[in-house]
Amino acid sequence: MQNLTFLDLGCADRFLEPTVSNLGWHYLGLDYADLNFECSNFPVDSNSVDIVMCLDVIEHLRDSENFLSEIFRCLKPGGLVYLSTPNFQLDWKNFYNDPTHVRP
Repeated sequence: MQNLTFLDLGCADRFLEPTVSNLGWHYLGLDYADLNFECSNFPVDSNSVDIVMCLDVIEHLRDSENFLSEIFRCLKPGGLVYLSTPNFQLDWKNFYNDPTHVRP
């Protein structure tokens, strides 16, 4: 599984990049400083990404429609999307302690 393209959305300090690069994959990282996930087009070609990773980003978006549309535009057919978010049912008492969490 060499030569895969891995898109890390909400990459922050790019902590996944060394692991992805060690696998021989091409790493692309985009964060809030790069674009507005709610309204911007990702600077990535359509059907060019094998794996999209998004760790704890979607709960910060008021409107996720553009974000999800752009993910699927970039993703190759048969590609993999991994989205994680805090489990609201288990962590509802703490969820809004982070003022940037806008929707569970």
